[in-house]
Amino acid sequence: MGADAVLAEVSGATPTFRRITRAVAVSALAGVLSIPVLVHAQGKPDAFVGTWKLDVDNSVFDPGPPPISRTMTIVPVDNGIIHRIDSMVPLSGMTKTAVNFSYTAKFDGTDAPVMGSSNLETVSIKRIDARTIERTGKTRGMVIETCTMKLSPDGKRLTMAIKGSGDVAYSSTQVFDRQAVPK
Repeated sequence: MGADAVLAEVSGATPTFRRITRAVAVSALAGVLSIPVLVHAQGKPDAFVGTWKLDVDNSVFDPGPPPISRTMTIVPVDNGIIHRIDSMVPLSGMTKTAVNFSYTAKFDGTDAPVMGSSNLETVSIKRIDARTIERTGKTRGMVIETCTMKLSPDGKRLTMAIKGSGDVAYSSTQVFDRQAVPK
């Protein structure tokens, strides 16, 4: 007589009841074991997380002109980020238009789709260290843009150095100031 049969005979438990009980016990154990990981991950927030505003006067765009305004939001996800950039850009003189660019990517270097870009189809990101992220942008599988995001030692400034070769070669050094401190 096997252990399941003995348990059923002694406790009167059906095989279905035993499977449900085991599933609940395994789920509870997994939950308890994951608590230290969650506390560690939440104990020290990623320094990139937050809302950032472009300092237009200290940024350089080649070719210009620079955007009228730009706000960048970075939100953490499992081993990655959601990165959103909202810009107001000049268009034909006094007219301006909104441009929104976003992606959700993991730090493992795999390609992730980009929404709202006129020249990038995918990006991949890699965490170099606590203050540096490298991003590679692709179109039709070919790398056409590189970006290095670097935080200042005090975490209040984020500089993005971008070089690209879409329809026209471009580069920029974009300096952002932290607007919201991550909790």
